[in-house]
Order: sequence, then C-alpha cells, then structure tokens
Amino acid sequence: MATAATTTTDAAPEELSAGTTFSPLAGPALIAGAVLLLIAAAIGVSTGSAALFWHAYLMNFVYVASFVIGGLFFTLACHLFGAYWATSIRRLAEIVASAMPVIILLFVPIALFVLNDETGALYPWGDRAATLDDAVLKPKADYLSPKWFVIRAAIIFAVWAFATRIMVKGSLKVDKTGSVATLRGLARWSGPLMALFAVSLNVAAFDWLMSLDPVWFSTMFGVYYWAGCVLGFLALLTLMIHFLQSRGMITQSVRVEQRHDIAKLMFAMVVFWGYVTFSQFMLIWYANVPEETKWYADRGAPAPFGISSMTGWLFILHLLIPFLGFMSKRVRRNPQAMAGWAAYLLAVHWYDHYYIVMPTLKVTYSFTGVSSGSAPPFVLEALCLVGMLLVLIGAIARGTTRKWLVPIKDPRMHEALTYVNH
Repeated sequence: MATAATTTTDAAPEELSAGTTFSPLAGPALIAGAVLLLIAAAIGVSTGSAALFWHAYLMNFVYVASFVIGGLFFTLACHLFGAYWATSIRRLAEIVASAMPVIILLFVPIALFVLNDETGALYPWGDRAATLDDAVLKPKADYLSPKWFVIRAAIIFAVWAFATRIMVKGSLKVDKTGSVATLRGLARWSGPLMALFAVSLNVAAFDWLMSLDPVWFSTMFGVYYWAGCVLGFLALLTLMIHFLQSRGMITQSVRVEQRHDIAKLMFAMVVFWGYVTFSQFMLIWYANVPEETKWYADRGAPAPFGISSMTGWLFILHLLIPFLGFMSKRVRRNPQAMAGWAAYLLAVHWYDHYYIVMPTLKVTYSFTGVSSGSAPPFVLEALCLVGMLLVLIGAIARGTTRKWLVPIKDPRMHEALTYVNH
C-alpha cells in the first residue's frame, strides 16, 4: 500500500463485471430453492417426520452458512494481515459474505421452531420439564432456553451483518476513489471485528450444533467448526474462480500464483481440521468420561481402536485422502485438478455436518439413511441440501450486481499481479 495510484488490471471491464451475466439467475434460483424447502417441510409433516425435517434443515443450514462465514473471515483476514497477494480474489470473498442477509432469513424458521417447540424435537433442552428434572442439564437450563437461544443468535447475526457491511461498503468505495485512507480504515476495523467474529462464531457453534447433545461438551468445538468454515469457503472459492475463468473472466487478474496460494491454504486447513478433530477425539478417549464418550458412541458401532465407523470414515475422507491427494505442488498448480479436489472437499464437508447433526436425532440411523416417520431415506436431506444450495447460489448471483469481480482501483492490485510464489 505504498502509493495511492489508481491501479487497474489489464483485463477489459466487461471481463471483470459479472453482474449482467449472473444477476438474472438470482430470482429463479432463490424461488426454486425456497420451493424445494417448502416441499421438504410438507413431506416431513405429512409423513410424521417433522423431527427428521428439522434436523435435515439445520444440517444444511449450517453447511451453506459455513461458506458465508468463511467468506467474511477471509475478507477480515485480508485486511488484518495486509494480504496483498489476495487483493485480486478478495472481491469474490466479499460477494460470498454479502449473502449474509439471506443466511439470516434461512435461520428464521429455526428460531421460530425453537421458540414454539416444547417436545425437544430438535434441541432436547426444548423440553423444559425434562431439562429441569435432569441433574446434569438443570444448571445449564438458563443458558439453554429458547428465549436466550434466539437473543444470542440475533446478536451473532448483528455482528456478522455489521462486519460484512463495513468491509464490503469500504471496498466498493475504493473502487471509485482508489483511496489509501479508506483501506487503512478497513485495516483498523478488521482487528476489533475479527475479535468479535471469533467470539460470536464460538457461541454459534456451541448453540446451533453442540447443544444438539446438551450433556456433551468440548471447548475445541468452536475451532472445529471454524476450520470447516474456512476450508469449505476456500473450496467454494476455487470452484468460483474455475467457473469464471472457464468463461473468460478474471483470467488476467487471478493468476496461477493466487490459485496456488488458495490450494496451499486448503491443504493447511485440511491438516489443521485433522489436528483439531483428532485432538478432541484423543482427549475424550483418554479421559473416558461417560458424558463425553457418549458423543462418539452415538456415531456408529465401535470398531478397532475404539474408533466408530462414522468417525473412522470421517478421518479417512476428510483428512487422509485429501492430504495425500494434493500434497504435490504440481497438483496444486493445476486448475482442473484443484477444481476436482475442491468439489470433493465440498462433499466431505457436507458429510462432516451430517456426522455432527444427524446422529442426535433420537431414532435409528445408518449409512443407508435416517429412519424417522415414514419419509423415504435421504429424501428430506437431499431436498434441503439442493434447496439451500440454490438459495445460496441465488444470493451470490444477486451479490454480483453492480460490482466489479476484482477491486479495480485497490493500490495493492499491482503487487497482486506481479508477485511470485517461492
């Protein structure tokens, strides 16, 4: 950020703006996604599978929310650490983070259900009589109450929406002015906002996911969810770049050096996710406290070395295979290969959420599907997944409206376009 020069890329303007191309897709995608979610709800109610529907809805909500949360984190981190190499890809993160209002709307049905559910169909602590009668849960009853659950969620979303607005609005202002002062202001905001983001993300992970089993607890769970958010966003970012470049966009502003750095970050997050996940498992296995080991016992029948089938598959699919798959520099610099690995990681990232959420449904489950009511296996999960993804795609397409795909007057663009990996 040494100069205030109004640097622009060499690409033609029409290659940098995707608003006219993708904005028309927003409405149909949002409507189609909402319709699929309504169909899933109708099937859930008509087949006596309401509990399964709400678990499927929550699972896919936290899955698509993880991309938006990861986009916000990436944007904050770029300003906090002065990451000039990422200047040309930061706008894509801002566009993904701009989907935050839609994520808030998707959470509203969960909040309304929690406020009105007295059976504990989604969160067991929703059954207040049982919670107050339980010696372990009674001390947590004030925290795990529907009212405070919704209030905390409102505060969490307020923090994320505020942070997104500050970062995106400031970045778009630089598009017009090339102002170094505005960028320095964003850098000053990024520190406090990152601290608020860290606290709010931990609370969200505890409330939305860990409290599905209110007896169980892990102080590492917030970091575990954060690692998945960042990894999921980086995989989505890789696919977005591949998609745009396959259509002749941002081919000059996002080079192999940026794609290579994204791949290195993905590799780092695969390893970090494995480190956090194994540490959590190892400490619980070693302590062997019933309230803690139950969480792993619920995730499949015991297998050799005490690792349940679902946990074992998660380690293999989420850690071992990608670790070996794109360890090579040659693979990480290959756009087609990394697009394939990004798609693979998005799939196992979904399985990670299935692993967290679905076993808490108090019915029989297996790899052939969860049994609840008379809904066919995986139908509600699939409808909610496709519906949520369409809503996310619509929100991202809407986010491209009147935006350049790269921050064209950011003074750091020159450094982003000339740096080389070593």
